[in-house]
Amino acid sequence: MHKRINTILIAMLMAFMLVGCKAKDSKPSLEIIPSDDNTISITADKAGISGGGGAGITVSDGQKLVIDSTLSKGEIQIRFFREEAPANPDASVAEILHTNDDPALDVTVSASGKTEHTVDPGNYTIMVNVLKTTTGTIIISAK
Repeated sequence: MHKRINTILIAMLMAFMLVGCKAKDSKPSLEIIPSDDNTISITADKAGISGGGGAGITVSDGQKLVIDSTLSKGEIQIRFFREEAPANPDASVAEILHTNDDPALDVTVSASGKTEHTVDPGNYTIMVNVLKTTTGTIIISAK
């Protein structure tokens, strides 16, 4: 009887150790993934204060930008820069954005929920800044 109890206790201890080890292996990450269906997915897993971007989205006449968030914690700033036709047709994204320092839309997301934003039709490039350690997903679409 004691051997069986000891075996069960050892198995439980090993299971707790494995669960603890798996949680420690998770590394902070921030992914910004554009999709062919004109959506952008931002996925954060314990993402620390950082930034990224460069993904694009197109808003047509009559559409709004929709931001659907399922953040469990943290805060992310998303800045939408309207892509203007550059004087230099070979200009890089960084050069195009540098000529337009003011975003067309600047949104801070810190909770779950859906918001809609009216912007002029056109192509937009996003820049993302993690303001507080963040976990969750944000889907941006034009509808």
